[in-house]
Amino acid sequence: MSKAVNNSGMNQLAKEISGLHLDEQFADVTIVIDGVEIPAHRMILSQRCPYFKAMFASGMIESKSKRIELRETPINGFKSVLKWIYTGVSEFTDLSTALEILRLASMYQLMELGYLAVDYINSKLNIDNVWMVLNESANITLGFLSLNAFATVRLNSWKFVQNESFVKLHLKVLKKVLERDMGKVENTEILEALVRWMKANPDQSVHFLDLLKMVPLNSIGIGDLASIVPSELMGANVLMEVAREQQAMFETGAVVNTNFVSPKYGVRVLSGGDPNYFSPRSRCRFLTHVMTRSDRGIVVDLGQVFTINEVGLYLSDWHHLQQLAYTYTVDVSKNKSMWARVAYHVCENRYCTNHDHFFKKVNVRYIRIWGQEPVNETFVLCAMEVAYCVFDVYDESEKCPLLHCKEKRSKK
Repeated sequence: MSKAVNNSGMNQLAKEISGLHLDEQFADVTIVIDGVEIPAHRMILSQRCPYFKAMFASGMIESKSKRIELRETPINGFKSVLKWIYTGVSEFTDLSTALEILRLASMYQLMELGYLAVDYINSKLNIDNVWMVLNESANITLGFLSLNAFATVRLNSWKFVQNESFVKLHLKVLKKVLERDMGKVENTEILEALVRWMKANPDQSVHFLDLLKMVPLNSIGIGDLASIVPSELMGANVLMEVAREQQAMFETGAVVNTNFVSPKYGVRVLSGGDPNYFSPRSRCRFLTHVMTRSDRGIVVDLGQVFTINEVGLYLSDWHHLQQLAYTYTVDVSKNKSMWARVAYHVCENRYCTNHDHFFKKVNVRYIRIWGQEPVNETFVLCAMEVAYCVFDVYDESEKCPLLHCKEKRSKK
């Protein structure tokens, strides 16, 4: 037996059910929010919303009462949710409304409405309102909303820490922000943003010390620390003790799978290009040096001593375009006077630009990349990472947990 689908009939049915929205004549339950009474129908609520279906089938007082009072529920947001239950139409007028509806959709288990709200939120997401989404995502178990918000932060990390809305972050969200890689934001800029937050949130003073421990203070000079952090917020002796603890932590290899080539840790270029190459304000696109015995090579100061076992280099395809095979070395040092060689690379494959060099763990502050051959040609470095990886680096089935390492890893 075949079934004929009558679209006209279905549309008429949907229209008639929609017409029951806020209709008092056949309503059999009244929802009360902040004294406002909203007529509704148990059958429709039960059929469209798992939350109300469970409520009416529970046998509790609400299952028989003709009045149901909803507490801590925004009236405008609920009206939008109720309209969607009856009509299937969602209306998002602004980001605040969409976040409100998303919260209620999560509460009432309305997944389809929740996805619609997330789509709208993502379309409106920018650096000025991302704090609202971050704060909301801390209260809603929708991981992809949080991921999109943090992706926006990372792409605009410098603007984010400078934005006046930074001080509006919830404590839980602020901790997540400080835990993450802040891209090319310098350590002093992160500390300045945190101090602004501390001044704006004095009621959270019990957490100030823990928050300061999340910023690499040991890579900031004593004078800068004293000028950035007022004594009324935290004493200089406490800051110095935190800095010493952090240095010991980095030197013992307690920080793993983290790229230390970051302004967050105070990295600077000593030779080969702009000293602030890793800063967002740098307009330099490459680090270079001429491959001669007299050239110092490319030397990078990580800003402090770290325990590392990996140096990853991303070289320009300029060598490929010039059809050059080349040789380079990677040396490391703790004091810039005694160097140890951790890599000697002969690249016969002219198409290979990504190189990950692993070695036994060592305490390092300075990295020197020195092109050897062909003589008098220019060695060009686009990006690099330095880390202490905790997996079996010689197992090709393993993937480096660093995001940027996965992005630029290639088969050798």
